[in-house]
Amino acid sequence: MALHDAVLALPDMFIEYGAGADFVVWDAETAERRGEVITLAGGRATIQATRRRGGRGEGRNDRVPVGLPRPLTILPMTVLVITHGRGDSRPDVTDVAWRRRPVYRHGTRDIASYESVPDAPLDIVAFERARYVAWHAVLGMLTAARAECSEFAVTGPAAPLTIWASEPVKQVPVTRRKARTLKANLERGAA
Repeated sequence: MALHDAVLALPDMFIEYGAGADFVVWDAETAERRGEVITLAGGRATIQATRRRGGRGEGRNDRVPVGLPRPLTILPMTVLVITHGRGDSRPDVTDVAWRRRPVYRHGTRDIASYESVPDAPLDIVAFERARYVAWHAVLGMLTAARAECSEFAVTGPAAPLTIWASEPVKQVPVTRRKARTLKANLERGAA
């Protein structure tokens, strides 16, 4: 029953997305240690940097928000741990598969060159990677919380921290200017 209570007491995790498939997984405690504050309002979560108020008097150590709040995605960890615990599984992660996409000459159907682009949408790749990392971190939290358990041996997560092969990717949009530059480079090379 103590393990059940520990799972139900797990904190929610939060995902902050970066460029491409980059992400940061937050929990409230880590955010506070790093001088950030997570705010929940209307079913949405944001994170914002803070600084010490300073000055003299009683409120000098209070934290005040700095800059604009950044959006977060809420990840309820209790549901994730129970779902994968019952199924003896781990969260699925889509790896980035690269394919060659043609770059056409302006105004024609002639192929100027090819470029590598990710096959899976990068926001889905980032979400699945972040969910896996959060799941792994919470298993570590459960291990620490149940280390003195006499009912069974708590060993921690056997799964590796990262299971994807590729490095984080940046999304580079293709523009007409880029296609024209490629065309110009090809023409210069042919001359």
